[in-house]
This record gives sequence, structure tokens and C-alpha cells, in this order.
Amino acid sequence: MDTIIYLIRHGLTNWSKEDYFSGVSDIPLLEEGVLQAELLSKRFSDNSIQLETIYSSPLKRCRKTAEILSQPRTIPIQIIDAFQELNYGDWEGMSRVNVIDQFPNEYKKWSQDPFLLSTPNGESGKQLIDRVIPSLKQILKTNKGKKIAIVAHKTVNRLIICWV
Repeated sequence: MDTIIYLIRHGLTNWSKEDYFSGVSDIPLLEEGVLQAELLSKRFSDNSIQLETIYSSPLKRCRKTAEILSQPRTIPIQIIDAFQELNYGDWEGMSRVNVIDQFPNEYKKWSQDPFLLSTPNGESGKQLIDRVIPSLKQILKTNKGKKIAIVAHKTVNRLIICWV
């Protein structure tokens, strides 16, 4: 039996809605984000998808999404620090528009190669993947033939997909 991983991005936050670089900032879900997580939990229940474990980033937007997803079946949640979002450094808490205005050269260079280049005082996609993949490999090793969910972030999930 194959292992099935559901990669889930946390529900909506104010910063994701407004296109801010949230990165490692611990931003809560909006009511709409809570509703998104509730609907996802219902969809998993309605489709009889029996998750055995949920792995989550330590940031509260992911933890809350994971907690909602685990209900009403009380699926165990394991927090994995490595699944924290990319650290955007000096750009944390800034809108994309403001970053482009204040860091035009850095933004242009970074947007052309965000895998190898980092934001000022942040981390690169390569650094993120080097942090995430060892934990992912361990999860795969210990969950052969199971259905699991990983609740993480846009960049983390995208780079996991690229790595696979």
C-alpha cells in the first residue's frame, strides 16, 4: 500500500489576504481562514479520508488549521519545527508593493532566483529545502502505507512538491 500525503496550506490570514510577507511571523487565522479549515475537515470526513496523523508547522496559523482538521476524529498532531515558513528577513510584515518600492534591486534579483538567493537577512529556497527534507524523509519512513497530512505554508509545500 502506498503512503498518501495531503499537503495543506494553512487557512487565510490578514497578511496572506493583503499579500504581505508573513514568513516566520506568527500570524493568526482570520475567521475566513477558520471557516476554510472547517470546510476542509468536513470534506475529509464526507469523503471518508481516514488520516492517521497530521504534521504541522509550529506557527499558529498552521497549528489552528491542523487542530480543526483533526476534529471530530481526534487525529494526533505532531508539530515539526522544520516545516516553519521561509524566513523573509527584512521583508517580514511588509506588503509586496512596499518591498518592490523599498528594495527594487533586491526584489528583482530575488524574484529571478528565489531558490538560490535569499531576501535581506532571510533564507533562500535552498536553505528551506535543506531544513524541510530531512524531516519529510523521516515522516515517510515512519508512515509507510498510511494517509497523513502536512499542514504548512505556501513556500514549504511548493518546494516539497518540487523535491518530489
